[in-house]
Amino acid sequence: KEYKDAQRWFNTAVEAGHLYSLVGVARSKFKRDHRYSAYKIINSLISDHVPTGWMHQERSLYCSGKEKLLDLDMATDLDPTLTFPYMFRAVSLSEESQFGAAVAELNKIMGFKVSPDCLEMRAWISIAMEDYEGALKDIRALLTLEPNFLMFNKKIHGDHMVELLRPLV
Repeated sequence: KEYKDAQRWFNTAVEAGHLYSLVGVARSKFKRDHRYSAYKIINSLISDHVPTGWMHQERSLYCSGKEKLLDLDMATDLDPTLTFPYMFRAVSLSEESQFGAAVAELNKIMGFKVSPDCLEMRAWISIAMEDYEGALKDIRALLTLEPNFLMFNKKIHGDHMVELLRPLV
């Protein structure tokens, strides 16, 4: 939590020509409750350079609502391999009980990268949709990648979830 020191070191790196360290400056400011200042840093980065997906993804961390979604959409347009925008949209859609659309967002990630966190999220959404067979498939795939995976905030072993779901399929 030495954000002031971190900010100073990131500033030194920026002065030495390491552009990406501006992200560190912004994040350290954000951690010190300087949210608008962090937003301005990333906004100027986008304005002063050819914008990339990661820049818009980063700026989305410092805004909310429609601005956040616009930045995440732009990040995906510029770099469709960034997983955070898809995950954020999937969570947002799930919160609105739009489970099919949430699964569609996760499926987009699965098209280029299969990861335990995506499989876990899709399994939980499948359970919410009462698609227990789909959830079971995702958990088994997840356990293939990480045999000791703990689900539900690291409280339930994946094997236990398989046992709980098996009678429902």
